[in-house]
Amino acid sequence: WPTAAQRDEVADRFGDPGTFHVVPNTIELGATPPGAAGRDPHRVVMLNRLAPQKRVDLAIRAWERVAAAVPGARLDVYGDGPLRDELQRLIDELGVAASVTVHGATADRDAIFDRSALFVTSTAFEGQGLSIAEALGPELPVVSFDARYGPREAIADAGIVVPPGDVDAFAAAIIDLLLDDARRAELASRARAAAAACTPGAVRPALGAALRAAVERPSRRA
Repeated sequence: WPTAAQRDEVADRFGDPGTFHVVPNTIELGATPPGAAGRDPHRVVMLNRLAPQKRVDLAIRAWERVAAAVPGARLDVYGDGPLRDELQRLIDELGVAASVTVHGATADRDAIFDRSALFVTSTAFEGQGLSIAEALGPELPVVSFDARYGPREAIADAGIVVPPGDVDAFAAAIIDLLLDDARRAELASRARAAAAACTPGAVRPALGAALRAAVERPSRRA
């Protein structure tokens, strides 16, 4: 399993046969990020497919409150997908086009992360939430809805997890972090360590243990 939550849920429902292992998918930590001085303290970023699963519409609805509370705040949404036109219409209807931009797909993820203050995700579900770890690597605090599976485990103590679908709580968490430089810096200081849990070196022992167990305890099937 890529997350402990998946393993535990299956074990609770069907029992644990003693053959379950948690082996996350991995990321590579990039170069040390530039630190707060190189970031725009009002810039919030999303990178994901513009598809129903990602619920970007909830982030845009939350942004209506953020824009009113934090003058100068910006939400930059990178990604493409079937909902792009629909999301643009929502941005226009809510009157937040001056502070929300849908940029389309990008190949400059690392540079975008290095310029931003926060990463947010409004996903409804994930297999692991690898994009969260990728954002934490360059020391971006994360705000996310709680969701199966991954956000809570990946974020650890380097961000804020709010109840599923709670747009008001999502907006409040973003506002609080944009207005509190010290709190944001505190979370950023923990982010790289949280991401390191998904590096190849950290995951290799768990993968090795799974392989050894498979060899030592072959399948019981005929």
